[in-house]
Amino acid sequence: MSASQNPTNASPPGGGFAGNALDGNLGNFTHTTADETLDHTWQVDFGELMLIENVSLFNRSGCCGERLRDITISVLDGAGGSVFSSALLNPGNSLLFNGINQP
Repeated sequence: MSASQNPTNASPPGGGFAGNALDGNLGNFTHTTADETLDHTWQVDFGELMLIENVSLFNRSGCCGERLRDITISVLDGAGGSVFSSALLNPGNSLLFNGINQP
């Protein structure tokens, strides 16, 4: 993670801070603990214009794979306007993630 990256997640829990997702260590994890009153969100602000070629999400290894569901990925421009928004990914855990480190 470079100094220009500023990741955040909703209600960061102990051990699951957003910066863990960008450190290159697949043994680290990040998640949100939001509830019905707060959206589950995770975002990164690169602090400058960036060419984004792909986004890869990896399941946490060892447990909780079923939590990686009902995801959308959005890419915003500097003014907050949408440049890209994915369809709903893994609705209801349709890929049946089971905790193994599956991309």
